Amino acid sequence: WALPIWFVIFFFNVTPTTGIYTLSLHDALPIYLDRNEPEQAISEMKYYVSIAGVHSDPRAIMLLAEGHTRLGNHKRAIELLEWLAGTILKPGAREMPKALENLGVSYMYAGQSRKAIDAFNRSLELNPRAPRPYVELSAIYIKLQENGRATRILERGRGHLPDDLGILIALGIIYQRQGSDVKAARVWEEAAALHPQSASIMNNLAWVYATSADPTLRKPRKALELASKAVSRRPDNTGYLNTL
Repeated sequence: WALPIWFVIFFFNVTPTTGIYTLSLHDALPIYLDRNEPEQAISEMKYYVSIAGVHSDPRAIMLLAEGHTRLGNHKRAIELLEWLAGTILKPGAREMPKALENLGVSYMYAGQSRKAIDAFNRSLELNPRAPRPYVELSAIYIKLQENGRATRILERGRGHLPDDLGILIALGIIYQRQGSDVKAARVWEEAAALHPQSASIMNNLAWVYATSADPTLRKPRKALELASKAVSRRPDNTGYLNTL
């Protein structure tokens, strides 16, 4: 739990400067979002914007937009992030890649796929080592039935982030969708070596070893072992139970 921001400020007799309010916002808003209380996060932000003038703080704006996204208010989240990326931040600002990434996410949730693609690509031009844009772009391309682009963006991401679990999982799924169990297994085996505790990788490999039409990949004992481990780590996951 966290003390309300107003209690911290008034109990400790903190002078209400923009810097202090910004610090309090940065501490409190993620807590409200982590507790799945986006309404409270938005309420706190609106209050402090009205009295402290922190409306131009990039991180606070991104947190406010996240609150709206959690509530399904995608139009408002987009308005905030477009304002941030287009007006508040100057070209080259260190927050710009993350602002564009978040804008891409908001466009994606709002069903504006082409705008999401543009925002994610602009984000990657500024920071090619951020993993989420690669994964989200691949999902959008699959939805648009542009599987070649989905594969290429993940392979590009793997080049920049060879040990990122999310990219390796997504890339293996793409290969499997294309009918290449061998390539999928190769990627997931590499991921297993890098992330030996990942239940997702255990489950994916178990499925390939148990169901692949390629006889060189059929490993029923290994499949059962991996599926059992995945379920032991995530007994609440029905997908893992189905594999077992």
